[in-house]
Amino acid sequence: MTLQGRNANLIDSAEKVRSFLNKLCLWKMHLQKNEFAYFCNFAKTAPSSEVIASCTDHLKCLKEDMTRRFKDIIEMNPPSWIIDIAHFDVLSEKDIDPIIAGELLELKENKVLMKNIERDGLYGWMKVESIHPLLFEKVVPFVLGFPTTWLVETGFSATNDLLTKKRNQLQIEKRGDLRLRLNQDLEIQLDKLIDRHQEQCSH
Repeated sequence: MTLQGRNANLIDSAEKVRSFLNKLCLWKMHLQKNEFAYFCNFAKTAPSSEVIASCTDHLKCLKEDMTRRFKDIIEMNPPSWIIDIAHFDVLSEKDIDPIIAGELLELKENKVLMKNIERDGLYGWMKVESIHPLLFEKVVPFVLGFPTTWLVETGFSATNDLLTKKRNQLQIEKRGDLRLRLNQDLEIQLDKLIDRHQEQCSH
């Protein structure tokens, strides 16, 4: 189950979490029936009823823990038009906001924007901001990536790559007074800065 990456968003993350929770229920059901299609090693060892009971309890606890931890995104209910605007029938929806409905009707007739959404999926909505700002505001919360350390790790890896053999001629530590040190504080040569400082005459 992957919840991070360049194109990760909350809608995709919620779908993956719900899918995994359903799989936990499926695995538990098969274990209780002594069916080991999803547990190949169990079929070789002939586990006792106590072992199976322990495993099913573990799956139950895992499902409860994940449901609690991911409660926010599991309970998300994005408008159906965000996910599939092409097949969304605006005129048949009774509970939709009339202003949003009007914006959607205009958007569905814009072949360029519809093509972008069809090609880029959820991220195609990023190109409607200037023409349909109200729709854009509704979509933005769901395009956000699931909060993980992926962006930090990616940035650190890119910075670290500057000092590898790929960039062996790039000597960051000799470029100016600010020295970049990975895993260390950013050092500033204060003495040089003070020497270069020129006092202004009093007025």
